[in-house]
Amino acid sequence: MRVILHEIRHIFRPGTLILLLAFNLLFYWMYLGFYFQHFPNGRPSMDTYDIQLKMVERFGSRMDAEEFQVFKAEYEQRKLVADERIAGDPEFAKYGFHNYEQYQTRAGENPFSELDEHIDFSLSSDPNTLGSLFWELQSREWMIEAYEGGGEAELIQWRALESSPAVLETVQRRIDDGSMTSIQSDTAVRYYLDVLQYSSLLALVSVLLITVPLFLRDRHNGLIQLQYASATGRRLFGKKIAAALCSAFLVLSVQLAVLAVLFSQKNIDVFYHIKLHSYLNFWPVSWFDLTFIQYIMLTIAAVYIVCLLAVLVTALLSSVVPNYMAIIGSLAMLVVVFVYWGRQPLITDLTTINYDRLTQPLLYGGLMLVISGTLIFRWRREKASDIVG
Repeated sequence: MRVILHEIRHIFRPGTLILLLAFNLLFYWMYLGFYFQHFPNGRPSMDTYDIQLKMVERFGSRMDAEEFQVFKAEYEQRKLVADERIAGDPEFAKYGFHNYEQYQTRAGENPFSELDEHIDFSLSSDPNTLGSLFWELQSREWMIEAYEGGGEAELIQWRALESSPAVLETVQRRIDDGSMTSIQSDTAVRYYLDVLQYSSLLALVSVLLITVPLFLRDRHNGLIQLQYASATGRRLFGKKIAAALCSAFLVLSVQLAVLAVLFSQKNIDVFYHIKLHSYLNFWPVSWFDLTFIQYIMLTIAAVYIVCLLAVLVTALLSSVVPNYMAIIGSLAMLVVVFVYWGRQPLITDLTTINYDRLTQPLLYGGLMLVISGTLIFRWRREKASDIVG
């Protein structure tokens, strides 16, 4: 254990810590910072999110048929308010608009820049502006349409893709058991997925940075020959791997803690214990009936597994490649493969019917088997190595 702790201290050298901190701050500034500074992002997202928060407070985690009628009645009341304001506004009369329906029908056909400026469709959160009322009505309209036609639309979509009977059966089961009537926020789920895709990349590159010098530094300093000269030195391979895994786990946990603090400030916890399946959430149907918090925990576990597997791959490369340029080129390819082909099946689309039920478990199992098998082979060779010539 003392050797492992020594190797961990060796990994977290001041220069490595400075590089790691600088990379994390730069990455946050370039990518993640936007999502934490702008949520909900624009309109009508902010209006939809506000309505859904009030829906959860009023109706609970689901909206049954009777509550849906109440929701529709509220929409009609708000529409009457818009009619009254339009009827009493001479600016609308100039364009021949006397109620909200007339404006809604014709405004989509021709732009009315002066009238739009009068309405004020800006990002102002003042609920008293006519623009805010129109944004609210638009949000309520699509939620009503989604609730009324969501089930059939979902089935039509998957039938058009010639999905397997198992997929269609799963979609039908979610509709029949009432899961789709949950009041889950598409805005909140999409926000989490946006943060997840960037934070998973940040985590991956961070653990690669601290693992690259694991064996290369010793080779550069001429220590490999000294290690091979004794049985204790030859057993150092396994201890270095353990130290790299512990160090990566520590880095991932610190990043997770920081992101959790930032994420908790967005008032999303209201939706944590609500089922993901919902007419109001465009996240794909899952093979399992998960709540939002269950999906979050599952994806966090996936990030840990993927990153720790990447640490093992990097450690193996560090033990065999001759220089830093070779390993950086190899890892750059690994990151590209992760971003374009690996991130969705391994993390962001976990359990969704976009993939066969067994695809993701087999993918994880295959990666673990190949990487661990290669690691064991390399470890045995290291223990038997000696200085030649």
